[in-house]
Amino acid sequence: MFKSLEAYRPFLVLSVGAIAGSLIRVYLTSFFSSIFSAKHWATFVVNILAAFLLGLFLALSSRFGLNSFDNNSPLALFICVGFLGSLSTFSAFINDLLSLLLDHHWKQFFVLSLCSLLGGLMAALAGLAFANG
Repeated sequence: MFKSLEAYRPFLVLSVGAIAGSLIRVYLTSFFSSIFSAKHWATFVVNILAAFLLGLFLALSSRFGLNSFDNNSPLALFICVGFLGSLSTFSAFINDLLSLLLDHHWKQFFVLSLCSLLGGLMAALAGLAFANG
């Protein structure tokens, strides 16, 4: 009986992380939406935060001898896939981009696209540097 329950452990670990990440994302997006005039910048800030936390986690797990790139480890499933995967949301990002395109806000579309890609990479690198520094 316990062997069959053990097979579901990765899904449970991932699900708990995803629930926590999505709840925090909803709260943070709502909070940042009250600061920024456009909702897509709130999503941007939350995604950048998640990228930074990913870099931080990868560096810290490497420092402590964990293979965080092993997607089968419970810690990587919980934090990287579940929590950070739900905290940063690609679907909301794409929805924001589509809205800008459909509303013919070309400049905002390109600025958000470029800032998200470069900002996400820089945030992840900053997380790596912060943990290694």
